[in-house]
Amino acid sequence: VELTLYMKMIVNPLQQLGNVFNIIQRSRASLDRMDQLLSIQSDIQDEEQATDLPPDALDIEIRDLSFTYPEANRMALQQISLRLAPGQTLGIVGKTGSGKSTLAKLLLRVYNPPRNTIFIGGKDIIDLKLGSLRTQLSYVPQDGFLFSTTIGDNIAFSNRKAQLNQVEQAARQAEVYDHIALFPKGFGTKLGERGLTLSGGQRQRTSIARGFMKDAPILILDDSVSAVDSITESRILSNLRRIRAGQTTVIIAHRISAVKHADLILVLDNGVIVERGTHQELLTQGGEYATLCMIQEGGEADDQTAE
Repeated sequence: VELTLYMKMIVNPLQQLGNVFNIIQRSRASLDRMDQLLSIQSDIQDEEQATDLPPDALDIEIRDLSFTYPEANRMALQQISLRLAPGQTLGIVGKTGSGKSTLAKLLLRVYNPPRNTIFIGGKDIIDLKLGSLRTQLSYVPQDGFLFSTTIGDNIAFSNRKAQLNQVEQAARQAEVYDHIALFPKGFGTKLGERGLTLSGGQRQRTSIARGFMKDAPILILDDSVSAVDSITESRILSNLRRIRAGQTTVIIAHRISAVKHADLILVLDNGVIVERGTHQELLTQGGEYATLCMIQEGGEADDQTAE
């Protein structure tokens, strides 16, 4: 009887000891993967003589920019040239794969553009420190990544010391405040992985609020209102023009309504600028932009072109 009792008592510790060995083996494999990840050196590095970007008068100039992705067999952008004065708004439209997001990635130096092609504040971005460059830019992608933390922390990601009233103001500007207020814990509501607690439109607007919260001299919206309805989009864009007055904004979109108020609109096709001008100028040309506008707005573009 004693032997049986002792055997019964020892079974559980032995099982736990086996579990410990299993956990150690899994942890060792995970640690090896982490070491491999942390040992990877970024392809984008600061140049030896890199300088900081001044925070004022940030104009954008692109000179004959052509770019091909590594290991790609065709150019993503070809001979792109433009100048955007401080405080102006640039709209970029075009078909899927026309190079719109590529241009945004080059401005952020996710990929290095050729030297002497992109200038911000009069300086070649290759000669700027990455930290300084990206501090002066705010980027809102189409599928904004939300962290598994509270809504308030996600909005205040660029300024962890921000007050609640600042977070609420950014949410109002992004037209998401009323939706957040309906949650029992409001801005203290914890999100699931990648923001699964929110709908697609709410995730986009939360990302836009985060972009507004940063209040950088240059804001890039990369098709960031594609998941919201037309009325909400109109309100967001109205707020954008009001709060970004005097600051540079780049709006990449498929909808004409998102860019029609821009100071300069580019139409890209296969990495080439096929049309440029203001909304009215492009409608008068009767080209691809006017056709796209007519399709989206149910014939309004045709009427304006005829006038």
